[in-house]
Amino acid sequence: MKFFYTFLLLLIANSLIAQTVYDGYSSYAALLASKKTSDRASIIATNQLINSYLAQNPQGGHAKTVITIPVVVHVLYHDISQNISDAQVQSQIKVLNEDYRRLNADTSNTRAVFKGAAADCQLNFKLATQDVNGMPTTGILHSYTDTAMWDNRGDPYHISQQMKDSAAGGQNTWNPSCYLNIWVCNIYSNLLGYSSLPGDPANEDGVVISYRYFGSGAGTLAPYDKGRTTTHEIGHWLGLYHPFEGACIGLNSATCATTGDFCCDTPPTANASFGCDQTQNSCTEIPNMPDMIENYMMYTDDNCMNLFSHDQATRMQATLNAVRSGIATCSGATTIPLLTNDIGVYYIYNAIGNSQYCPFVSKVRVHNYGNNTVTAFTVTIQIDNDAVHQYTWTGNLPSTFNADVTLTSISPLTTATYHKFKAWTTLPNNVTDANPLNDMKVSNFTCLPDGLNNIEVEDPIFTLYPNPAETNCTLSTATFTPGWTFSISNQLGQEMVSKMAITNTSTNISLENFTSGIYFISIINANGKRQNKKLIKN
Repeated sequence: MKFFYTFLLLLIANSLIAQTVYDGYSSYAALLASKKTSDRASIIATNQLINSYLAQNPQGGHAKTVITIPVVVHVLYHDISQNISDAQVQSQIKVLNEDYRRLNADTSNTRAVFKGAAADCQLNFKLATQDVNGMPTTGILHSYTDTAMWDNRGDPYHISQQMKDSAAGGQNTWNPSCYLNIWVCNIYSNLLGYSSLPGDPANEDGVVISYRYFGSGAGTLAPYDKGRTTTHEIGHWLGLYHPFEGACIGLNSATCATTGDFCCDTPPTANASFGCDQTQNSCTEIPNMPDMIENYMMYTDDNCMNLFSHDQATRMQATLNAVRSGIATCSGATTIPLLTNDIGVYYIYNAIGNSQYCPFVSKVRVHNYGNNTVTAFTVTIQIDNDAVHQYTWTGNLPSTFNADVTLTSISPLTTATYHKFKAWTTLPNNVTDANPLNDMKVSNFTCLPDGLNNIEVEDPIFTLYPNPAETNCTLSTATFTPGWTFSISNQLGQEMVSKMAITNTSTNISLENFTSGIYFISIINANGKRQNKKLIKN
């Protein structure tokens, strides 16, 4: 499955920076052509929504107050060099707040011809202080991963999304309606970073940055050592494109707002710019201007970039108002003090049995929510109302870090039906947990005769494409969980398809016997959990 993510590619050879490859998709048309039909339609529709909003609200709908965006940074490391410090993370937040408020120290480097175009975007970035459950957090999550490098060799540019999946050794996306998710990890060596666009799937929403280029100063690699890779990628997350989008189009006031990067005050540019060539003027627009190499959405070196334009600022505000409106009202940036000794089960991994009916082996991820380093705690688990099993962990778990605890085998269950698995923590540092509300996770699972136990840590997210459809459509999910069926009804409530089993990550649905119209797909599991989709048959 290929999702579009804009990204920077960097080829390093013999310690020299090769200026040959950056973006995998050089144009908006190319990225759409690479998309699955449903994702392509979503990106197009979202972009049209932003453009329509701008047409009705030329100032972006912004009330001239600063919007604060809660940020969660998922630091995934396989070795110590990849585990960047909290200070490094905070240096990146500082860069963002300077760049997006036009408070950066290098504003004096903006050429006179563009000083009037440079804008304060009135956006503030703050590390989240509340997690998705309303629990206190520092907004920085450090997690060890068995993955040495996140590299998708099935993608021509090695773009991976697996770091956004806890089951794959990454960290799940926090609610993208409330948070900007950033994953900092070891990605393919030619990549600086990449970002989703508005309209991409929710579980893929956010920004991925190589640990080598996140933050500023020591620990980052020149010429991308001032944090501008993250500034650039968040611009994409907020709906911006490159000034060289479409090359030399949008050359006058009649077309500049509807073509290219949709921003009239960023001069059209024929192609990507590297280094910092101030003589570059690759298009002949009206009035004719040099290429804006200092724009954060170009590909120039970090010490060359220093501005967003007014139209770019307005477009980002429109994106926040039109498609990311929850960001401004969520409580993710509202401060809750960290408690002294506070841990909890953060995630339950899938279990694997080795014979019939679940001789149960599993693993849980425990998070340190407190401000003390934890050296010992207890994990207790229970299946249904059977006996509890306790495990004592010892080690060194700093504040905001995770520890994975492997659980030993439990006696086989007697049935292959649904069961409830509970896991909870107690006694951090051998004292009472200061906040028991975040201690426990509860999940359902099925024991299968072959011993493969399927824990429903999170319900699968089903997508339907193409939609509208003609002869057939596909019901798809990233992870297969048994026990789900689907039914299809027409607008009169008459059932056209009854309880067909979903047996794979991709289920083809034939529409040859369906007349044109609107249908409703109900996806349900044995516990009565339901997801509904509307299908349009052409």
